[in-house]
Amino acid sequence: MHCMHRLMMTFSVFVLVAIQPVIAQFEVSPDHFDQVRIVPTPQSARAEEKLKQSITEEMALLKSYTEQIAEKERQVEDLRQQAISAGISGDGAAMEIAWFRNRQEELITFRTSLAPLINYSREVLAGLYNDLDMVQGGSGSVSGARRSSKSLQASARTGR
Repeated sequence: MHCMHRLMMTFSVFVLVAIQPVIAQFEVSPDHFDQVRIVPTPQSARAEEKLKQSITEEMALLKSYTEQIAEKERQVEDLRQQAISAGISGDGAAMEIAWFRNRQEELITFRTSLAPLINYSREVLAGLYNDLDMVQGGSGSVSGARRSSKSLQASARTGR
């Protein structure tokens, strides 16, 4: 039994010694192992550039939505401050409060109307970034998987 144990131990050591350089070489430089090299083609470069342009356009559209909401919020805040000032100074603040409430309701309606467009734009951006990752990763071109950014923007504006 002792002899068998020693034989197995010796065999294990020889196996480890034999495969150790291969494992070390793989960790240091796996270049000599079979690997698929992905060479960017002019077609994939054009697709990548087109996707980047679509991302820029979609981000500009999303930014315009958020800027419109921010502008309405500033207007409502200004009206709120005017109503507070009128109330403090003792001037009949009823008119300022009415304007403030009216604009506040408009802001809520405006936010509600833009929410689906913002969500859609975010989904489009996520898809574009996903497509860009696939093109940059060399998974191939994105043939017809996405509509052009202009048609996305048009459909986003109409809510489709």
